[in-house]
Amino acid sequence: MPCIPFQTKDGLRGFARVSRPRRRKCSCCGTAWSTLECDYPTPSRKSGTCDKPLCGKCAVSVGPNLDYCPDHPAAAGAQAAMEV
Repeated sequence: MPCIPFQTKDGLRGFARVSRPRRRKCSCCGTAWSTLECDYPTPSRKSGTCDKPLCGKCAVSVGPNLDYCPDHPAAAGAQAAMEV
């Protein structure tokens, strides 16, 4: 864990230990590091989205800043067809 030096307004100095964000592998291919998360709406989850970790190769872009895991574009297409 890296330590970050800091100084207060009173002149006291010290170090704060901070943890790095946890890197996760892609949930689809399992080899590449994830840089994205699935944005498919999932009301049962607290975040409201699927949130599977995805790499750039496995993610399916369905709009600006909107990426789905490979399982959800078919479900999204079927849902859109039902709404019409």
